[in-house]
Amino acid sequence: MKKVIFFYILYLAVCISVLCIPTDVKTSKSYVEINHIIKIVQNNWESIKDNTFTEIKDIENDFFIIDNNNEIILKSSKDFKPDNNMSVHLKNKDVIVDVNKNNVTVGKIVFINNDKQIYTNKYRQLKLFCFIFMVMSAVVMSVFLFIISKRFLKPIYKIKKM
Repeated sequence: MKKVIFFYILYLAVCISVLCIPTDVKTSKSYVEINHIIKIVQNNWESIKDNTFTEIKDIENDFFIIDNNNEIILKSSKDFKPDNNMSVHLKNKDVIVDVNKNNVTVGKIVFINNDKQIYTNKYRQLKLFCFIFMVMSAVVMSVFLFIISKRFLKPIYKIKKM
């Protein structure tokens, strides 16, 4: 009987652990960071356009800056390969912000929306967790049934045979 109680407690612990699955999903866009980048770009537009600007570092969001001729003049990292076709970014629901200097639009900042990738990764993690949980449940229930059959059903069959 002690084994049965042990496996039942183990099973309850596994069930309670399901409640501990993190449900908060941090999206890629930090609006404070985006506003900070916009202000930096607006204040340093001339040095950005001359490719002498290097202040924007350690940014979580992928972004790039284009001028009015749709030429990419700055990107968030060297490995990042942006597409300067705005229709692609509109379909992707990227954040596109005009850069204004003296009330004149001089370019655009495009912040890449990778929320779909984040949600896909979280979904995969959840599927893996559910699979592991189901396997563990099956193992616990099998052990539970084995113990019950050994402890309770075997004596009943012995009595029945007499």
